[in-house]
Amino acid sequence: MEVPRWFQANPVIHRPISSRLPFLEQYEALEQVNKHIESLPVQNLSGFISGDVALKRLVIKRLCHNPDWIDYGRMILEFLKENAVKEPRHYKNLDDVTQELMEVLSA
Repeated sequence: MEVPRWFQANPVIHRPISSRLPFLEQYEALEQVNKHIESLPVQNLSGFISGDVALKRLVIKRLCHNPDWIDYGRMILEFLKENAVKEPRHYKNLDDVTQELMEVLSA
């Protein structure tokens, strides 16, 4: 895939985009990404999805019309609520964010 000239002219833009092109070439549709995520063991997901894996996986499940997205979201929410009480410093507001995300995805 050839990189457009305007990407090449701006190294700040070009560097991050060009490093992601192989991923975008390998997975042309979100359904392919979802299928790969579902095939991975949970402990290997962070090697495939960076950042907040659980919430990104939830959004991908929803966008791909995965029927278990609501149950998955509830499981995440339950985990976060329990841990927000035990370790508020690490889980501060994540339960609220997840609840709000579930509401947005349900609309």
